[in-house]
Amino acid sequence: MKKSILSIAVLLMATTLLVCCGGRRTDGNFKTMMLKSEGEVETLPDMATFTIDLNCLNARVAESKKCLVEKSKTLTDRLLAFGIEQNDIKTTSIRSYKSYTWRNNSQIFEGYRSSLTTYVTVKNLNKLDEIYNEFLEDKNLEISGLNYTHSKIDSLGNEAYLNALNKSNALADKLLTGLTETQKEVIKIGNVQISTTTSNTNMGDNDIQYEKTLASYEALPHAKPSLSVNKGMVKVNAILYVEYRIK
Repeated sequence: MKKSILSIAVLLMATTLLVCCGGRRTDGNFKTMMLKSEGEVETLPDMATFTIDLNCLNARVAESKKCLVEKSKTLTDRLLAFGIEQNDIKTTSIRSYKSYTWRNNSQIFEGYRSSLTTYVTVKNLNKLDEIYNEFLEDKNLEISGLNYTHSKIDSLGNEAYLNALNKSNALADKLLTGLTETQKEVIKIGNVQISTTTSNTNMGDNDIQYEKTLASYEALPHAKPSLSVNKGMVKVNAILYVEYRIK
């Protein structure tokens, strides 16, 4: 696989808040600094996906289904012949229903239509053009939804989060050079916007909030790293919100 090209676009927002102690705090007043950081990882795709739709129409429902089974088997054999593995050929939906057409302002029953959608993953991009063009020229099926992606998208997402955190730490250190405070300590971190620490929150509560925010990654799909394809490149973006205690 070609070496990944990393580029980090960082949008950072910093505010310094003066917060009074409360609860079990015993160290007097303290300040916090909230940063928003975005990390981006860019790499070449190493696989592609697309869908193929099959349809059969017959006056008898049994014959319509039989036709669909035969077409599906033929399609699978053709895909396997290209070196695509069986696990990368998945049927995502099967339907059978009455089909009608309009003639002279009247709805006419034309037969029973059976259809299925096959989701195909191509892991050898060198064969993609040949595979896609052959099925595109086949008038007996419909092909659509060509998308490029990467086999290690989860790892790229983790790398994007790490980049965001590193940039946040670097900016925090730089900001401290212009303040009277010289030390920082992370008290909250999350991939969704987090509230600033208040005087009614003790350090124990901060620890709990820290863990809950991290755990929200799986519970909030919109907070997961976003994926886009641009000019043949796969980009994964991740946003982190980090609150530091400074002293």
